[in-house]
Amino acid sequence: MLLRPQGLPPGSPRRLLRPARPGTRSELDAGCRMRNHPHCRIRAGLPPGRMRGVCGMRGHREATWVAVMLLAAVGCRVAWAQPPAISYVTQPVRHWETFFLFGEGFGAGNVQVLRGELRDARSPEQLAQALAAGDTFTPPVAPPEDVGDLFGRQFVLTPQVIAGKLQGAVQVFWVKTRDGVSRPYVVNRPEPFFAEFDDVAPGQECRLFGRNMVQSFHPPSPSLWLIDRAAKRAFACEWGNRFDYQGHLDYQLPYELRFKVPDTVPDGAYELWVHNGLKTGLHAFGGPVPLAVTRTRRPERKRLDVRDFGAKGDGRSDDAEAIERAALAAADEGGGVLFLPQGDYVLSRTVRVPPGVDLEGLRPELSRIAMRPEASPFSPDLPKEPLKGKGEDWARHFRRLEGPPLVHLVSNSRVENLGFVAAEPAYWAIAAARVQGAIERIAIRHCNLVNSHAPWVGGKWRPATACIALLGNARFCEVRGCSLQGMNGIGHVGTGYRCRTIANTFNPVGGPFGTTGMGWMIGVECLIEGNVCDGSNRGFTCGPWMGPIERNFIARNGVVNGGSVEGGAESFLFEGPDVGRENWLGHPTAAGADWLEQADQKWKPDVLKDRVALVVHGRGFGQWRRVRANTENRATLSEPWATEPDQDSLVVIRNFFMQNVLLNNYCRDAVGGVDFYGGALENTVERFVGLRSRGVWWYAAHVADPAQRLPFGPCWYNEARNCRFVDGDGVQLEAARRTDMPTPALLLCGNRVHASEFRHSAYVTSSKMLWSLRQTSWLPYGDARRGNPPPAIAWNILDSSRFTLHPGERGIDLDPETAGQLLWHLDWSGNPPEIRDSATGTLIVPR
Repeated sequence: MLLRPQGLPPGSPRRLLRPARPGTRSELDAGCRMRNHPHCRIRAGLPPGRMRGVCGMRGHREATWVAVMLLAAVGCRVAWAQPPAISYVTQPVRHWETFFLFGEGFGAGNVQVLRGELRDARSPEQLAQALAAGDTFTPPVAPPEDVGDLFGRQFVLTPQVIAGKLQGAVQVFWVKTRDGVSRPYVVNRPEPFFAEFDDVAPGQECRLFGRNMVQSFHPPSPSLWLIDRAAKRAFACEWGNRFDYQGHLDYQLPYELRFKVPDTVPDGAYELWVHNGLKTGLHAFGGPVPLAVTRTRRPERKRLDVRDFGAKGDGRSDDAEAIERAALAAADEGGGVLFLPQGDYVLSRTVRVPPGVDLEGLRPELSRIAMRPEASPFSPDLPKEPLKGKGEDWARHFRRLEGPPLVHLVSNSRVENLGFVAAEPAYWAIAAARVQGAIERIAIRHCNLVNSHAPWVGGKWRPATACIALLGNARFCEVRGCSLQGMNGIGHVGTGYRCRTIANTFNPVGGPFGTTGMGWMIGVECLIEGNVCDGSNRGFTCGPWMGPIERNFIARNGVVNGGSVEGGAESFLFEGPDVGRENWLGHPTAAGADWLEQADQKWKPDVLKDRVALVVHGRGFGQWRRVRANTENRATLSEPWATEPDQDSLVVIRNFFMQNVLLNNYCRDAVGGVDFYGGALENTVERFVGLRSRGVWWYAAHVADPAQRLPFGPCWYNEARNCRFVDGDGVQLEAARRTDMPTPALLLCGNRVHASEFRHSAYVTSSKMLWSLRQTSWLPYGDARRGNPPPAIAWNILDSSRFTLHPGERGIDLDPETAGQLLWHLDWSGNPPEIRDSATGTLIVPR
């Protein structure tokens, strides 16, 4: 075991404590320090000696005065001593996995982490009925007498951080010290995020996405329940996965469950809850997720043939007016389907499709919509009103770029089985926007789209050219089974909610720099699944410019042949610049149970609503809470603090990439893998495979330059599990900040890598390291020379992973400007490892 105590972050003790053993006292609880006092000598078995010669006291009166002072000191300590408090635990905490526990009061003596296992003999059916009747889960306040612990596998790293390795199961943690016992902290509850559909019919299959929904695989036995609060009834759903002979795939079950709604469920509004299969009572239930059940079917929509309105489809005639005339006729009927038989329908201008009108072809290669090369750049009379999204008039951009979309959708429209050929000067093949409100329920399915393929036209670069553009807030939109070829695949300027991008192929043909395949169609609770991007500079890209990026499910996507620009090509990129005026980093002047104030602040009302407040230094370190509302100088939280911050605490409030799940994705021959660039919190990367590419990169930054729009972007509590990194970089944690901005806050903290495989690092030249933690210091004018700021990286874990190295490869690099890392149970094969262990406060536990 290697303990390096020097140079820890502010607030750390001068040395790490040794592992606490049950029934023993730590070095900080060694008893009275007045070892020459007679009482102490007697306790130690030493002769009392003379009062003056041994103890140094002059007589009985002075000894009495000292005793009174000691009693007063003990009384003060009893009066002021506070029990420890747990503010956050990195989750999930599974058997034989390493975790961090954050809180207060861990510097006291006799520190012991207590591990509570709940037992409840009731069946899931009985528990579901209790849940429907209004019962809720409440953890036991005090640990039971037979509570377990970590069997000595705990390390008190600072008075605010404990590292541990679990053996067995756990549902509740307590921390016990000589000052008392903490309140319970509940872990490992199921966390469902959203259902695949918001409205289902009896007998319909649906999927539930989330985290920790199954925790036992021997065998897995989850159950899903529809709870009717009004009638106080619970209905069991059938669960399973039909894609393999066992009926389940173990690794996906914690994140994805397929279920079928029973035929006997009445129509109505329900809460969907999941039970993880353990006999832990109501603790095993997670939810609710709103779900509506309805048997009502949409009436058959009237079908109109565009040829009946004068469309030719001969590849020569201008069919724009005929198609638009048919669309208006369908709108007058309350909505309908425009059918385009086999043919090439040429447009000379943009065709507007009113809400509730669908476009449908025979097959994408047979029914095609094309733009005439000699078409006018932009028809001034179309659209007659501005194309607005997020307060922007996008018609102005069309005119400036001299290229309209072929088809303009508004809302509640479906485009299916059509081909789009957007030759010059078309800007987008399909654009969706509206004057007010969200773009809702746009579905583009089984279409082939080829857009403007030249990134340079007349000396002007067109970075936003895309096959499909969603301008503004998109809700319940879908792009499925399409082939997209062009500069970018999907361009989304705005926020997304419950949008889906499924089983599409992206082939950018406009050059390597700046091209994006899967684009920006993401926001909150979106599904990105089964897409393949070949040849793009960036495969999948999103950023929180317009809103949060949270609880999205990104699974089974692939990026190949991606990126020819060193350092500028990413397969899955979460890019974190945010609107700086809506961020805040500072010390509160006051804080209460569920609020904090900054007297000198001038926030706009509710500008911080739904953002996240994270305590990055000082009292309350490690906890985060959602902001419910704010006034000019007070932010009110959605739930109380576990430990209230004080005036010395440092708090950041901002949008984060948060609680996104990336499952079973891969990239090959690409510079970048999965990159989180600033502002990432509680994201999971499971079973990612990187071949000849960079693996996972958590990059945090603190930049004062307003042009960077990234005042403080920490990466905390992210994890990578069961990943494989072959012939490329593995996992990099990098923090960058300017040296003229000293701050004690940690930029990278609590991140974990579990059970992953690292093989060689000879392909990517950026670091030649499979596991690295490094701090880059930016001087005021962009000089990349190192400064000497306090450590920005601490308390990260590399656990139970295997390394295979070529000769000359370093393997692990721990930067001297980082601190407090934890490496546990690492296996090596091939070339002996070279661990550059110049980081301080590092704990390495060999196998």
